[in-house]
Amino acid sequence: MTVASAKGGVGKSTIAYELAYVLSAPLIDLDWEDGSSTVAWGYDPNERKTTPTLKTGLQSGQSPHPLKGRRKPDLVPCYKNFVNEQPPADEIRDALEKWAGEWGRPYVVVDTHPGACPSTFGAMAAASVVVTPVLLGIRELAALQGWLKELSDYPFLVVPNRLVRGVPKAWSLRKLTEIVNTTSVPVGPPISEYTWLRDRQLRMALSSDQEAGIRVRKVAGDMRAVADAVRAYGTAG
Repeated sequence: MTVASAKGGVGKSTIAYELAYVLSAPLIDLDWEDGSSTVAWGYDPNERKTTPTLKTGLQSGQSPHPLKGRRKPDLVPCYKNFVNEQPPADEIRDALEKWAGEWGRPYVVVDTHPGACPSTFGAMAAASVVVTPVLLGIRELAALQGWLKELSDYPFLVVPNRLVRGVPKAWSLRKLTEIVNTTSVPVGPPISEYTWLRDRQLRMALSSDQEAGIRVRKVAGDMRAVADAVRAYGTAG
């Protein structure tokens, strides 16, 4: 599965991170920005002194070895210059399908750079479900509508991911309903607001903390509900 969005800042990487942990799936990061899953995981190429495994896998043709960490998903980290070294979309698709087959895991989660770029389209082409988070704001919903219409052939699952301040909830929900009814795209469980989380908490998957407070448990439960929707996606209908 792939997590992708037309806009940045919608919670894409956090959702990918949590879904990978809940689904016991390798997390392949194709986002080179500072807000990526690689940064959240705590990967530092200067400390490891190794060639990034994503780059190695793409250049060698061999499946990379995901890094393992405590209470966080296995990770194939991205690297800064990936922005200039992205293969064409079909090569990304073929590589991801090959790696997934060789790993033999039930799920693989791919986090992507927001918007239109070769690696994002390749990851979406390889996916059995494309999870698309959306903030319930005016501009965010407009971007979602254009994204779903333009790319109607992909297997989207829209995940509402909190209200935007100043936008009435009733209007947002009506607009979202209008969009998904028009495009026939299913909607997954909503995710609670979690902007109060400190950055250092994100290295540990929220779902891994059995002694967390009420707010963390609520968000973790929402993430598990989305994971259940992903599991059910292929059997729906």
